[in-house]
Amino acid sequence: MALAEAERLPDGRSRAGRGMTPAPDTANRREDADLAITRKLAPALSTGAFIVVAGLLLARLWMTRPDWFPALPAALVLRVSDALGGQGCCESVADAEALIVLAASFAAVAVMLVIAGLLRRALGSVNNKSR
Repeated sequence: MALAEAERLPDGRSRAGRGMTPAPDTANRREDADLAITRKLAPALSTGAFIVVAGLLLARLWMTRPDWFPALPAALVLRVSDALGGQGCCESVADAEALIVLAASFAAVAVMLVIAGLLRRALGSVNNKSR
């Protein structure tokens, strides 16, 4: 019996309805669905990766060049250090400062990305109306 004949039931129907082998159109629908999910997921993953990388670079720049950025309030650093369980020692204060800088960097990059997206949308609608 040929392979094509083995996939068909005696009355000519495909075995796909019985959970054996999927019909070719079902396989194509699955590939289309996978592609659609990938197209929706790719921008989200790339945006998340951009926020992480840009945030880490900004935090690194902030920690190596603190004179370029605003100084962190000492009360905030000590409060975060106490919340993390530090006794006010130099190392725990430095860890708290690094945590604050990292959080502020991620937030700054995310806010800049949102503003850029809003500007792009607004300018895109202006350009579309002028045509």
